[in-house]
Amino acid sequence: MVNPTEAFQEWLNLVNIDHQDKIARFVLYRIPHLEWTPGENDEVDVLHSILEYENDPNAVTGKLISVTGILNFFLEERGSTEWWNAKIDSYLDVIQDDDESNEAKEDARERLTKATRNKMAWVETAASWKKLVRNVLSNKALRSWLRMHALKESL
Repeated sequence: MVNPTEAFQEWLNLVNIDHQDKIARFVLYRIPHLEWTPGENDEVDVLHSILEYENDPNAVTGKLISVTGILNFFLEERGSTEWWNAKIDSYLDVIQDDDESNEAKEDARERLTKATRNKMAWVETAASWKKLVRNVLSNKALRSWLRMHALKESL
């Protein structure tokens, strides 16, 4: 059976390099009672260290449930074409507005270019996340993994 911590860490290492820091930062800011100072260490490394395998499968599962919930919340929006389309539309509105300054229009053009590029990358990251959750981090999969550990300990 797949170790869910290792599967999560492998997923994080394989997503778009620009997304790794954003994902790690989003999670780290939201984990309760975490003594972490932004910028002190690489956020991705900190997230990996938090999810290092422990001998206590219940503790590992608790951390994974928390991280999964946090990332479901984040990627539901960031991985949504509707969210990106709304951003793109707002930039187009500025570009097409005759009352906007040239500086605002230029800023909107730059943001539009970035948003258009980022949209598909984030949608792909969200899709790979959903696949990981469905196959390895679902409640059912985590319960099966815990039962397997309980059986090993009883032998």
